[in-house]
Amino acid sequence: MIAAAPPGSMLNAWHEVLSLNYTPKYLTPGNVYKMHRRMNALCKGSNVSYGVLLGGGEIPHLLRYTPPNLGYYGLDLYGNLGTSTHPRWQHPFQRWIQFRNLARKRTRYTVIPS
Repeated sequence: MIAAAPPGSMLNAWHEVLSLNYTPKYLTPGNVYKMHRRMNALCKGSNVSYGVLLGGGEIPHLLRYTPPNLGYYGLDLYGNLGTSTHPRWQHPFQRWIQFRNLARKRTRYTVIPS
């Protein structure tokens, strides 16, 4: 699949891993880090950019289990940027700013300012 992917392809192994309420025994932070590292290595030299999409939970905690220099780092805000305060976190815009600032430290690439 990776070898045949067209230019500009993007891949994520598990959307919002470590953000969900269920925790199978194999789903440990250490295994998540290894999964992202391995998938990123498989995509090196191909047309595929491998990255992560984070969801619920504390952003510093979630980013701790993502390797540096992935192809992209994403945050699923569930379209809540226009709402007031989300009951589980600070205002979604402030969550985005926190994510953007922390993700910049994980990559050698430039994050496009919002």
